[in-house]
Amino acid sequence: MCSLYLRFTTMRETSFIEQNKEKWEDFESLLQRKEQNPDELSDLYVKITDDLSHARTFYPNRSVRVYLNGLAQQLFQLLYKNKKGTKSGFVNFWKKELPEIVYLHRKEFMLSLFVFALALGIGIFSSIQDSSFPIHILGESYMEMTEENIASGDPMAVYKQQNEVDMFLGITLNNLRVAFLTFILGLFFAIGSIAILIKNGVMVGTFQWFFYDQDLFRESFLTIWVHGTLEISAIIIAGAAGIVMGKGLVFPGTYTRSHAFRVTARRGLKIMLGIAPIIIMAGFIEGFLTRYTEAPDFLRLGLILTSLTFILGYFVWYPYSLAKRGLIDPLKAPNLPPDNIKKIDYTRIKHNGEVFLNTITFLRRQSKRIFGATFLFTSIYTIARTVEYLYFQETVVEGHDYPWFTQILYDAFYMTNNGSIYINSLGLVFFAAFSVWLGYLMLLDFKGHSWKAKINYKDFGSFFLKNFFKALFILSIGLASTYMDAWGMRLLVYLLFPIFLLWLFIAQKEEIPFLTAPVKVFQFIKESLGKILGLSGILYIIGLLLYIVSVSPLVGIYSYMISENIFTELETANQFNDIARIFVHSFSFYLTFALTFVGFSFLYYSLNEIHSAANLKERIKHIGERNIAFGLEKERYS
Repeated sequence: MCSLYLRFTTMRETSFIEQNKEKWEDFESLLQRKEQNPDELSDLYVKITDDLSHARTFYPNRSVRVYLNGLAQQLFQLLYKNKKGTKSGFVNFWKKELPEIVYLHRKEFMLSLFVFALALGIGIFSSIQDSSFPIHILGESYMEMTEENIASGDPMAVYKQQNEVDMFLGITLNNLRVAFLTFILGLFFAIGSIAILIKNGVMVGTFQWFFYDQDLFRESFLTIWVHGTLEISAIIIAGAAGIVMGKGLVFPGTYTRSHAFRVTARRGLKIMLGIAPIIIMAGFIEGFLTRYTEAPDFLRLGLILTSLTFILGYFVWYPYSLAKRGLIDPLKAPNLPPDNIKKIDYTRIKHNGEVFLNTITFLRRQSKRIFGATFLFTSIYTIARTVEYLYFQETVVEGHDYPWFTQILYDAFYMTNNGSIYINSLGLVFFAAFSVWLGYLMLLDFKGHSWKAKINYKDFGSFFLKNFFKALFILSIGLASTYMDAWGMRLLVYLLFPIFLLWLFIAQKEEIPFLTAPVKVFQFIKESLGKILGLSGILYIIGLLLYIVSVSPLVGIYSYMISENIFTELETANQFNDIARIFVHSFSFYLTFALTFVGFSFLYYSLNEIHSAANLKERIKHIGERNIAFGLEKERYS
């Protein structure tokens, strides 16, 4: 009797699945759309919850109930969790979250202000002691221009040389760059942020004393600090953000160093987000208002005091006011995510944030292998370029303000003394070999091998021979436009570079003819161009951060400190600095390449699922399938 009941129940479940699986497929497809029809969602939600109620009643221990419960949860989160308005989150950030972070890290803010004020005093004291000091700090050309302006009767003419819009854009971008550099150098255990604060403090002190020494203190103060109140405050706050981030590395407390860094880095980024509007406003004032030096003094002083009141009110008084009313708990423990490295799911469609997190997870657990290969390739490449530099007297690539992808191109194609560009075959070979190594690690992970497992180098050798020349060919196409001295063509290559990486990974992953792989890439582009461009933007920003770190003054300071203590001849020391710059740049470029390659390799799995829905169809096909173990039926969660 019991056996007959079980058979009858199983048959009913099978019929239930057959009757409804098409509807469930439509529902899953609807969830993946970027724009959903509310009426359609509502109708399907009613049907799904009805099916779920039926499954809970008749199949409470079967996988169909689990499957339907998962669908219902996805829709519930879509309708309600994400329904929390962006307005409330935006207001809460400025009203509660940012002031809370400022109060919790008030000591770091005080340290940043103290360092800047001390450096400002050093600049003033040094200028008093040595009249030539301003020339060394501000530059000879700038000092000559300022002296000419003073002689002509318009000492603040530097703020009137450009039109308003150009000056606003140029100054704002430069200030954003300086603030971001001040923050990101906190990665050097907060030392980098402190170094930038000292540099800027000395410059401001020297600049202000120079005008005081010329009996122009009142005019310079009312002109410079009209915009400088917000601008300098933003730099000090950016320094505090960098110190906050570096604190997690230096003083992790009871947490692991990686945990502490993740928390403090997140807080530092939120502080930086908070000062972005301040920097833009400072640039607007400098571009459009500072130039009116003939304006009444009380107006200019009023603008200075208004800016100062805002900074002190929002970043000092308001956080303390919240704390005094008991709305901030200074001892609140940070909400940390678990530190374990979870297995990556390759079977479902993911948004770009999840793809990026998967990329970071993969790089973390394969860090020894990837960093080891990066160090090896960079060392060999640096040795080869050093030989060229010392014996063939070719021009070394210098760290100008190029975007990071431009610098990658210049590492593979670089300029000779006569200005022509030719292929550095060693650079292309190394990029191709590195991409094959990354592809092998990706596929090893996909096949379920333990990330701690030893590499089978015999299998890797076979994989390398199959894919190396494919990689070399694809990367050569991607870099070919460097021959064209047109930034438009190079910009096109930067935009298409992720497409070449998708092609490269498809060529490694799928057993299809090499030249037909681009067909699938263009299918992905047609269906999911937004996802591709979105991930490109995320990875380009990270690459830009790595580039900023690699060309930061702190790296140059370390290099010069080493060279001056080892080499006695200036020429030899300069050669060492050039070689060190090649190594640091190349190392950061390989890491950027690894981040980009792995990111788009993970994106491939999402794009492939969007294109074919193979895993979705497989999951639906196995819903309710019986799985027998030791004569008993066990639940199968697909």
